Amino acid sequence: MNKNRVFAFLILATVAGYWVAQAGSLEPSGPPAPTMQTLAELQPNWSQLVTSARFKVVMNGEAVLDNETGLVWEKNPAGGYTPFWADAVNHCYQRIVGNRLGWRLPTVEQLTSLLEAGATGAPSLPAGHPFVLPAYFPPSGVGFWTISTYTNPNGGTQASWAVSFINGAPYVQAKGDIPLNAWCVRGGHGYDYAGQF
Repeated sequence: MNKNRVFAFLILATVAGYWVAQAGSLEPSGPPAPTMQTLAELQPNWSQLVTSARFKVVMNGEAVLDNETGLVWEKNPAGGYTPFWADAVNHCYQRIVGNRLGWRLPTVEQLTSLLEAGATGAPSLPAGHPFVLPAYFPPSGVGFWTISTYTNPNGGTQASWAVSFINGAPYVQAKGDIPLNAWCVRGGHGYDYAGQF
């Protein structure tokens, strides 16, 4: 019995020695690669303030990446002039930009993130932005729908938050009252508007 154990041990030791020899040296071939990312390599987030090279034209020149928020916007939202809020929602859901689906109407927070705080005059976007805003002015100015529904504490007509690019401010607009623009976005977190029409 002891001879069998010794024999089995010798066989296992021989096999293990063979595999160690095949594996080669256990010493690293060089210094380890860095595992930490630089700030430039991290995903954009809302805590960063990007002033230079904030916008990058992407998707065959049809969209713009905002390096500050990580959102991708239509470069030219001129085709999104819609009679009512529900039409704007549907417009973005069916939109194809840069040969990609997955677009949606932005939240009020996302759309106002494009505004230049303290800017005067239209459009209220950061200097050097690559966007092409509509050349026409609806009766309410260059206003854009958002997916963010306004909750009226007194009930009544359902409304949505909209954003003016004339004076750079969000405002409340009845969903079926006046036509506004739809500026579609991709990425980030949206909002489920089910039952909000």
